[in-house]
Amino acid sequence: MTDIRTHARRHRLLRVLAVFVLLAAAAAGFFWWRRPRPVRVVRPTPRLVTQSLAATGRVYGARETTLAPDQAGVLAAVLVEEGEAVRQGQLVAQLEAAVPQAELARTEAAVRTAEAQLREARAGPRASEVEQVRAETQAQVTEAEARLRRAEERLQELGAGGTSAQREAAAAEVREARARVAQAQREVARAAALAETNATARAPLEQARALLREAEMGVGRARLVLAEAERDLGRAERLYRAGALPRVQRDDAAAMVRTARQDLRLAQAQVQQAQVEVARQERLLQVTRTAELQRAEADLQAAREVQEAAQARLREVSQPARPEVLAQQRAEVAAARQALREIRAAARARLETITAGPRAEAVEVAALRLQEALRARDAAAAQLRHTAIRAPFAGVVTELLSRPGAAVGPGQPVLRLTQAQLPEVRVDLDERNLGLVRPGQPVVLTADAFPARRLNGKVVRIAPRADPQRGTVEVILRPLQTPPWLRPGLTVDANIIISRQTERLVVPTTAVLRRGDRALVRVVERGVVRERRVLVGEGGGGGVVVLAGVARNDAVVAESPAVAPGQRARPVAAGAGPRPRGGRR
Repeated sequence: MTDIRTHARRHRLLRVLAVFVLLAAAAAGFFWWRRPRPVRVVRPTPRLVTQSLAATGRVYGARETTLAPDQAGVLAAVLVEEGEAVRQGQLVAQLEAAVPQAELARTEAAVRTAEAQLREARAGPRASEVEQVRAETQAQVTEAEARLRRAEERLQELGAGGTSAQREAAAAEVREARARVAQAQREVARAAALAETNATARAPLEQARALLREAEMGVGRARLVLAEAERDLGRAERLYRAGALPRVQRDDAAAMVRTARQDLRLAQAQVQQAQVEVARQERLLQVTRTAELQRAEADLQAAREVQEAAQARLREVSQPARPEVLAQQRAEVAAARQALREIRAAARARLETITAGPRAEAVEVAALRLQEALRARDAAAAQLRHTAIRAPFAGVVTELLSRPGAAVGPGQPVLRLTQAQLPEVRVDLDERNLGLVRPGQPVVLTADAFPARRLNGKVVRIAPRADPQRGTVEVILRPLQTPPWLRPGLTVDANIIISRQTERLVVPTTAVLRRGDRALVRVVERGVVRERRVLVGEGGGGGVVVLAGVARNDAVVAESPAVAPGQRARPVAAGAGPRPRGGRR
């Protein structure tokens, strides 16, 4: 029993001893793992270097814009290609302009008509018209005077009685008057027939009527086209709402409806113009026909009156005049005198009216019509000009954004234009470098696409506002030369020369880590590796120029990837001992 207890006590002691040994080994391993490990470090070396800031950017034009029309429409043609150089004011694209051209032609015709009406109103009656009125009034006065003389002569004859010679003369006058009446009747028939059958006089009227019929048929066709376009638009709207038709085709259908409506308005305006011309030709023909017929009828009436007077004279000279006949003849003489006075007064009034010159109200109305026509023409011309897209400045077409047949408008650009004659390079610099950069500093530009070519440039301006998200400031550089290979959109590297032959601290290239646009180094501080962000420049001559972030006495890890931040380290000068093979991260 005693042996069993002794054995159990020994077994427990061995287990306690084993646990103690394991704990001691673990503690020794932990302290071995936590011991400072040797790390190769260097001290930043001061050197005379040409200080520069490196940045990457892109080439842009000094001016860049997208060109879009001032009004909605369908793009008819793009007259330039990508990469083509254009002049200022050069036509680069054209919208469909059939409707604006037709509207301009209509308004120009309206302007010409209004100008002719104004000239006619200002000119007043022509000399030929005045002479015609004077001749007509003089003929009326002469006829009235002759009628009065005949009435007075007949009164004398009735009072004196007739002789055989007077009876023979009266009979001859009757025969002659009858012949004149027959001739006048033939003239009346001829004038009436001529007015109806004269093709030469009716040709302008027939032509105007033909134009009216053609214009009316054009209205009919335009209405059919509009109805078809509206049906297509309705179908396109339904398909678009159902998601079966793209918006561009729906917009094309809407554009076709607008065009059809404009065509209908133009056709209706042509019908109105043709109706005005038909009415004018009818008035001209009616005036000519009426004047000819009225003259023939007036001659017939005068011949009948002469015949009646001759017959009455024959009766009077054939028998003695009765008292009532004499009284009647005296009344006729008085009526002829009164008619002569009235005809003379009317002739004077008509001549005064026609020779008074143009009426002010007629001139004013014609001038207002002309102003309205000019405004309509200017509006149509402006609408036609808006169908042309021109370059606002000389440059290069860098991108075509629309193709012929596409629906475009003020918010739908056709192409992109860049002023490539004065290119600029835009780079983003860390905002901590802002105090080192100023306009006028020299710049050296290189491109990966052309590594053997270098360009000199300068800083032209610095953006007034920093990017708060990225912590950068945009700097604009201007190349001093513009070789053909320097194109908008090209990526270039820029070295901004800050100072020449300035003493700066330099560290080995392996000591600097790059994370995006940030530069980092690792230093040993109080036996622990710390990570610092530094500001670096160019021109280190085999190393990296550090502008800010380290001091001359800092222990900078020579190979930063070999250690991790927070690691305990024992700094060893580079070249003074064995090089460590690596470390834990």
